[in-house]
Amino acid sequence: MARLMAAVLTLCLVQDEGKKAADELRAALKDTKSYPEKAKLLLAAAEKGPRDPAVARAIGSQLAPASGDIGFVVPVAAAEALSRFRGSAAASQALIAALAPYKRNPFMTARVLRAIGRVGHESAVAFFEEPLKGTDVDAAVQAVRAIGDLPMTVSVDSLLREYERMEKKKGGSSEELKKVYEKAQPEIIKVLQKILNEKYPTFAEFQLLWSKRGPALKEKAAAEEKARLAAPGEAKPAALAPPLLVELLFRENGGSSTANTGASCGVYLNASMSTPKPTWNANAPPNGGPAALDFGSAPGPHAIDVAAPAGMEHL
Repeated sequence: MARLMAAVLTLCLVQDEGKKAADELRAALKDTKSYPEKAKLLLAAAEKGPRDPAVARAIGSQLAPASGDIGFVVPVAAAEALSRFRGSAAASQALIAALAPYKRNPFMTARVLRAIGRVGHESAVAFFEEPLKGTDVDAAVQAVRAIGDLPMTVSVDSLLREYERMEKKKGGSSEELKKVYEKAQPEIIKVLQKILNEKYPTFAEFQLLWSKRGPALKEKAAAEEKARLAAPGEAKPAALAPPLLVELLFRENGGSSTANTGASCGVYLNASMSTPKPTWNANAPPNGGPAALDFGSAPGPHAIDVAAPAGMEHL
């Protein structure tokens, strides 16, 4: 009975400490108008602790886009801060709930998905498996990588299961789904190679390895994860590198505009191309994407324009 009472008292003290830290963070954020300063507060809260559900929810409230924060400095910091709450259901839930406003923002979507994977709570498995059944190629690849960040005790089973499902459905699938499988399956192999530290090139080899050594590897991974959660976290920087505001990858190979996948894509979705030059060209450079732009050999008023209102005229 004495031990039970001591455990209850310890739990209450931890909860009180978490509530106090969350209240202090909310008050500090309310008094701060600068986006970079808010970002520092969020990162400091994650570093200082406690990594309590109340603190995770307070940080999660800053994941929403804010007017004027075109570089998404605060949401990026909030996602990074929550990614340090390894094993926290509250952090995972806050990140998943924050994704809806970023459906058309690949910059923030990628960062939130990565943060969910780094939190590593098993409740995220079903969430990540959903894009693998859809037709968005980029979302499927991101989901595979995020599953790879989950603990081995859940990630390998999930990846093997999804690879096998895709293999069975390939024959009767639509062209859109086949494109997803063509990208996602090789990515699954790459992630399995990284997780298991093996260079097997085929699914069959990984399946055989897991059937023979899976239970022992899971047991070892569970012990390592437990030790990781108990150990003090490494000191992380109190500030993040400046975000890449504009990123133009020229993947479209057609049309008169190209997608902006940088941090400002929530405001400036596309960049327009001048006519008649440049023109699309499938002769992309090594390690490049599926297309490139040809400006021709003669000079002229050719440009890629991020049509920007006040604040980004220089682009």
